[in-house]
Amino acid sequence: MKLLNKKNNLISSIGLSLIISVAIIISSQAQNLPASSSTQIQIKTVNWQNTRIPDWNQITFSTMPLINTDGSFQAPQDVEKS
Repeated sequence: MKLLNKKNNLISSIGLSLIISVAIIISSQAQNLPASSSTQIQIKTVNWQNTRIPDWNQITFSTMPLINTDGSFQAPQDVEKS
């Protein structure tokens, strides 16, 4: 009977340890997730010919927003190559 109780206690302890470990891993990964896509990052711009363009003197790779999805761009066929 004592051996059975020790076995049950060991299994319960291992199960509890696994649950706590998984909870710690999940919470630490959740802290590393990027902000939601609804959060907009303001990129510094300057006025140029009646429009706003990025101020390349103020922008660095560390201040640029993350790219969260892949994509592509297809130029129209009437665009001339330079």
